[in-house]
Amino acid sequence: MERIREENPNTFEYWNKTAIDDGFLKNLHHDKPKIVEAINKNITGTVLDVGAGSGMITKSLVADEISACDWSEPALKQLNTLGLKDVFYCDITSNCIFNPRSYDTVIATEVLEHFTNFEDTLYRIVSPARKKLIITVPNDAHGKTSREHVWTFTEDDIIEMMEAYGTVKTQIIDNSIFAVCTL
Repeated sequence: MERIREENPNTFEYWNKTAIDDGFLKNLHHDKPKIVEAINKNITGTVLDVGAGSGMITKSLVADEISACDWSEPALKQLNTLGLKDVFYCDITSNCIFNPRSYDTVIATEVLEHFTNFEDTLYRIVSPARKKLIITVPNDAHGKTSREHVWTFTEDDIIEMMEAYGTVKTQIIDNSIFAVCTL
């Protein structure tokens, strides 16, 4: 992994302002049909989408029950229009505490690369998962071009980070590293 920014622009204020000023919610978590297909093949039971953004991926999931969380107020308003089981505010960098093992599958698409301390963030994301954790991060070359990304990762980095929690399988899909950890 490589840290590509010393200062982290990913603040609550930044994401709320970006969503409103730039209309960023329309494009947040771009519609990635191959990623959605891979997620749907791997999810089971109840699902929590952490850092769901505007719900572009969330709304395409097929599961028994789907919940979503984010820390952007505009994102939460958008998520509330999708008819999910539960939508809630969560700052996974500090104060969001999940009930341990409360969802069968937890997903976090394009989330870890935004956080200064991605190890703690990953630990918090894993906590509510009973069976599987699914994450995506931009493939290395793509990550270096975004103003919000603090880190870039390789497949080996992702495997090494997630192996502490279970068996990991990765692949490259739509210029993202797609990883499934069976707990």
